Amino acid sequence: MTGKRFSLIAVLLSLLFCSCTNRHEGYSFLSLKDNPDGLNYTFTIDTLCTYDTYISCKFNSRAVSDKLLRMRVIVTDPRGENYCDTLVLPLHSRENETSVADGILICNEGAYTDIQWPYRSGVKSDIIGKWGVTFDLLSNSEGILGMGFSYMPAKK
Repeated sequence: MTGKRFSLIAVLLSLLFCSCTNRHEGYSFLSLKDNPDGLNYTFTIDTLCTYDTYISCKFNSRAVSDKLLRMRVIVTDPRGENYCDTLVLPLHSRENETSVADGILICNEGAYTDIQWPYRSGVKSDIIGKWGVTFDLLSNSEGILGMGFSYMPAKK
């Protein structure tokens, strides 16, 4: 197994649970209008903690032309190595309803919908420093108001 593949597995798929010495968590939301050159997030994690990560989207259900959001997620570790996923996420929408199913949280108010999908569970890393996450939307972004990324200590 190559070192790069081992690092990817260690970073993204580790299911070992440890106690956190400094429980970091964060949420960032960026609007497409204010960030036309890309949606880039940075964060620092505790190397002793295991995290769950989420991707969120705010969209106008009356203006969105595609019911699937296609995107590339690029994670950059503090050493500058990139890991890439291509995702296809459903844009569910029911007016004036809040629901949770299969870990997906959907909040609707009129034409506007906030949706959050679980991204990676049990993420752990021994690499100290700033991490980056970039969203590259591959679908038509009409009706998409913005995207968010969050991480929190995993539930034991």
